[in-house]
Amino acid sequence: MLCCPLNCRWPAAKVSDTVTQFVGSNGALGGAISAAESRIESLNERYLRMEQSIEATLTRYRTQFGQLDGMIAQMNQTNDYLKQQFDMMNAQLGRD
Repeated sequence: MLCCPLNCRWPAAKVSDTVTQFVGSNGALGGAISAAESRIESLNERYLRMEQSIEATLTRYRTQFGQLDGMIAQMNQTNDYLKQQFDMMNAQLGRD
């Protein structure tokens, strides 16, 4: 029977089995690694979905901004036209 180099009472095979239980794919460490990898994959998918959502929102905001900018330009033109008309009416009525 082989013993570990530290002269302990456990046979080397038992130590090997114990290490395999922790490190093996079905062991505690293997399970933790698998869970961490699964979590990373899940987070990457969530990140991609969020990135797509942000891009869609930015596109929508740009479109809305363009529309609002056009509306403000029209309102400014209407403002200039009305101001000109009122100035002409005041001039005709002698109210400068």
